Amino acid sequence: MPGVIRPDDLDSLLARLLAEWENECVEFKDANDNFSTSEIGKYFSALSNEANLRERDAGWLIFGVDNKSRGYRHRLPEAARTPERAQEPDCAEH
Repeated sequence: MPGVIRPDDLDSLLARLLAEWENECVEFKDANDNFSTSEIGKYFSALSNEANLRERDAGWLIFGVDNKSRGYRHRLPEAARTPERAQEPDCAEH
C-alpha cells in the first residue's frame, strides 16, 4: 500500500496492523514525548530495511498504541499536536 493513504482507508489499515501486531515491519509505540528525532530515525531505518528485505511495500511506525492493552490512545506527541490533528491517528509509512 505505497503512497498516500486515503482517510477512508486509514481505519481499516490500522485495524489490520493492530490485529497482526508487531513484527519486523510494524512497530507500535505509546505516544509520549520521550523520542528524539535520532531515535525515531533509527526506527524508520530499521523498519524500512526489514520491509525491503521481505519485499514488502512499507514498514510502519505507529505512535499512540499501548503495548499492554493494545489499545489506541489517540494522542500525538506534543511536537506534532495541533487542534486540527488532535484526534488523528499518527501513522507513518516509510
